[in-house]
Amino acid sequence: MLHAQATSSEIEDRIRNHETLTVDDIVFLYDIADINWLGGLARELTENISGNHVSFVSNLILNYTNICNVRCKFCAFYRTGSESDSYTMTEDQVVQEISKYYDAFDIRQLLIQGGVNPSLPPEYYYSLFSRIRKEFPRIGIHGLSTSEISFIAKKAKLSVKDLLIELRKNGLETIPGAGAEIFDPEVRKKLGRPVNSGRDWLSIMEDALSLGIRTSSTMMFGHVESSRDKANHLLSILELQKKYHGFLSFTPWNFEPGNTQLEKEGLVLLRTGGL
Repeated sequence: MLHAQATSSEIEDRIRNHETLTVDDIVFLYDIADINWLGGLARELTENISGNHVSFVSNLILNYTNICNVRCKFCAFYRTGSESDSYTMTEDQVVQEISKYYDAFDIRQLLIQGGVNPSLPPEYYYSLFSRIRKEFPRIGIHGLSTSEISFIAKKAKLSVKDLLIELRKNGLETIPGAGAEIFDPEVRKKLGRPVNSGRDWLSIMEDALSLGIRTSSTMMFGHVESSRDKANHLLSILELQKKYHGFLSFTPWNFEPGNTQLEKEGLVLLRTGGL
């Protein structure tokens, strides 16, 4: 107990001195630190940065297709294309869906992503984004996971950077953090994520950030990962943030095992709450 208290004090000093925590420090915060102490410290640091101010965006989430050829074990959303509930939205359908909410909720951002749909050409995205910006000029397009971006780039025979430039010309404003999961390769193997490694996610995000395209970052927890895996994940994101200062947000989201292959295989170890 004394050791834990001393460690808390040491970590608190490092945080107050704006020092980067080590993997062991973060593991301690996950596994040992008192949650009330941690919450109090987090609140204090937040107030020091932004006072009593908070911000939000009126955001519409739109999944333009559920057809995906990646077939991650942790995903209950994807369809192969043969199921009766498989779908891909046309431009008109997307516009119609946005129209339902645009004025009623003063929508300012559209989070648009779907599956890696092999039947969609790059022009689908160029035309769709361009029309969204034309029809709804107030909206910022927050679009496409790194898996989608990587796949579209290959279909277009472009580098990721060149594809991002083309997407930006047609209206893309920012990029969501989907696809990060946990960066550790062994964890990703257990999750049944056959494409786009953690390094790929970081590389695509760095390409975007280097172009001045701001992005979000995420971490999916509560499946087969360890606290050390989460610590390394956080530090990898922090490294990019220190270099570009372009991550708009960090979203940790807990794994929901219902109707996933991961659940059927009995690989879900625990479900955790956020720190």
